[in-house]
This record gives sequence, structure tokens and C-alpha cells, in this order.
Amino acid sequence: PTLVEACLLAVPDNVNFQIELLSVSCTAVVVPVDAADATTVDIEWVDDSAADAVTDLAAAFNLETITARVTNEIWRGSQILDPGDTANAEFAVVTPTTASEGFAFIVEFRILRRS
Repeated sequence: PTLVEACLLAVPDNVNFQIELLSVSCTAVVVPVDAADATTVDIEWVDDSAADAVTDLAAAFNLETITARVTNEIWRGSQILDPGDTANAEFAVVTPTTASEGFAFIVEFRILRRS
């Protein structure tokens, strides 16, 4: 595998929601390791109202530097998601020497508008 994307948070198109993404963190029981290549993740915001333009909130975060069994902050800030917008994690992995186990993202957000 070279690139894999996972949706972290999405606002449906047909609702009047507005969500503020506040932080993205991760945790793992076993940290991924690749002896030859970096194992990274980009946290992306995909703006539906701008022809699905992609903006990196965090670029090339090295997953091999996280500490196992604790919450590791990748990004903290404020990004408003309107209907149709998503926040994604895009992994860049070549051939891990040690695959991660028990890996999870923790997403902090708040609903700004719901009607």
C-alpha cells in the first residue's frame, strides 16, 4: 500500500449543520515501524463548496514517533466544516517492518449550528 485515506469527520450535504474541528490525535497499542521508509499521515480538510479543494491541516506527521498507549496530538486548531465538507487522514506507508496494532484516531469537535 502507498496511500490510503480514511474519513475522520463528515458533514452530510443535505443538513443545516456546521461543525468546528478542534483537534485530531491518535493512539496505538503497537507503534508502526518501517525500517526503510517514513510512515506518515496528512490530516486534510476537503472543502465541498470549493470543488473539493484539499487543504492539509497537518502534513507528513511521522507516526513512528508516537508513544504507544497514550494520546498523541497530531493537529490542534479551528477548522469550520460546512455541509459536504470532510476531514480525512491520508496515510503514506510503503512496507511496514512492524504493523501497527490497536491504532485509533481521536477527533475533538463541537457542533456550531444544527437546525
